[in-house]
Amino acid sequence: MERSDADIAAAVTRALEWDARVPIDKLDVTVSKGWVTLRGEVEWEYQRRAAERAVRNLSGVRGVTNLVAVRPHPTP
Repeated sequence: MERSDADIAAAVTRALEWDARVPIDKLDVTVSKGWVTLRGEVEWEYQRRAAERAVRNLSGVRGVTNLVAVRPHPTP
């Protein structure tokens, strides 16, 4: 049985919330036919990678498009 996009989106959101390295409030998740698209901005590359890793192997996920941008905050 295939999972609906809404079920997958809920699972993706939960997985991102559970990963302490991922600033979930800065990310936007969409799911279409099992394909997850991540958008938003993070400060560090490891956060971008962690977001993708957290969702790649979830049940029902066919693939991940990671459009998360890395924008470091300048230090004064």
